[in-house]
Amino acid sequence: MLQFRRMTRAIVLNRWVVPGCLALLAFSGADVRAATPREEAVAVRNKGYEFQLLGDRARALTSYQKAALLDPAYPTPHNDIGVLLEEQGWLTASEQAYRKALTLDPNYREAHANLSLLYERMGEREQAIYHWLKRYQLGDLEDPGTIRAKERLVALGVVDAFAGPMPESEGPVSPNRDQATGARIKGYEFQLQGMWEQALAWYEKSVALDPGFPVPHNDIGILLEEQGRLDEAEAAYRKALSLDPNYREAHANLAMLYERVGEQQKAVYHWLKRYQLGGPTDPGTARAKDRLMALGVMDILLDLRAGLSAYPLTGFLSINEGALATHIPTVSLSLDAATADDLELEGVATMQFSNDGISYSEPEPYNTSRTWTLATGPDGPRRVYVRLLGGEGQPLAVFHDTIELDASPLTVYVTRSAADGREQLVGDAMRSNAAAREAFRALAEEHGNW
Repeated sequence: MLQFRRMTRAIVLNRWVVPGCLALLAFSGADVRAATPREEAVAVRNKGYEFQLLGDRARALTSYQKAALLDPAYPTPHNDIGVLLEEQGWLTASEQAYRKALTLDPNYREAHANLSLLYERMGEREQAIYHWLKRYQLGDLEDPGTIRAKERLVALGVVDAFAGPMPESEGPVSPNRDQATGARIKGYEFQLQGMWEQALAWYEKSVALDPGFPVPHNDIGILLEEQGRLDEAEAAYRKALSLDPNYREAHANLAMLYERVGEQQKAVYHWLKRYQLGGPTDPGTARAKDRLMALGVMDILLDLRAGLSAYPLTGFLSINEGALATHIPTVSLSLDAATADDLELEGVATMQFSNDGISYSEPEPYNTSRTWTLATGPDGPRRVYVRLLGGEGQPLAVFHDTIELDASPLTVYVTRSAADGREQLVGDAMRSNAAAREAFRALAEEHGNW
């Protein structure tokens, strides 16, 4: 089977870039055509990459900027610009360049990795975790970039979300804690009556009585958010968390505030913390799990957790024997799993399947093959997950594979050469759609002219 890869990777100064790789096409005189804007942009971008390898940053930057102008929809030069700007210490401009690349291609793996590293450098833990999660989700398990993302997520404590509830603290207890609590309750009574000024005054009095008491800061955040004073509310929630990093309500309130203002990356971080801090019967934990599912993070966490299981399994899931694309949603799944020591598989009792990594099918006996129906919706990539379970229903591993679904018809014409009478297939096999290439290849092989 032909394998088509969108790009290769190289590491330059600890940053992910895409080295140039131009395909040369031979045409007869009648077929010569002008280069498309993308082809021109790629050529200029590749020249910039050569300049960068030679250490000529100024000319490299000029080339990348020209490539971006030639094809405004081309994400790669924006990532390259981000790398150059970050090397020179222009971190805010670098962040903007990486974000521009992701605006053009939300699944751009190298840009997610670069943005993660940048945010770690800037101390923006919340946003670094979000982009490492995205980088992990988008890569294959053996991809060095995916492995790196997994290492960073472990180092940043993301897998601790499965460690169980952690104790809250109300801060160091001061002699005035009882008075501060009384003032805080008085403020809450006024807030219930809609008397915001009086409520705020009592909350502030509570803070003055006991500066290390986190609860009134959370109360102040809620009150300010109700009045639309979102920046001040954020500061109040953050103050509460500075006094008690395990304050569940403050994490949940901050997560909801960030969702409200469209800062999904920060929201994900605080929902993760809220999920981590609660017990299994805690309604707040269930709410956090629901939000993580809605934000597309829960499946990544399960994948990570399974990969770090105390029962080490290796293996893979393959859709249609590794095909790049399919025209029909019904596919064949092949599964192979073994212990880390490559011994005969032990301990796996059942398996479940999912199209989103969240909602799984009912457990069924482990087998190495199965027919499955892909998720409905517009044409595009489809991912299938398999979760292996032990005898007591405990997750042991999660594997996944991706295939492109293209249900649109492929038009192919058969022409006959006047010179030798040979039949020739003509169609849109060179379009970027992988399913079209696969189908055209199969038809062409039947006619013997591929």
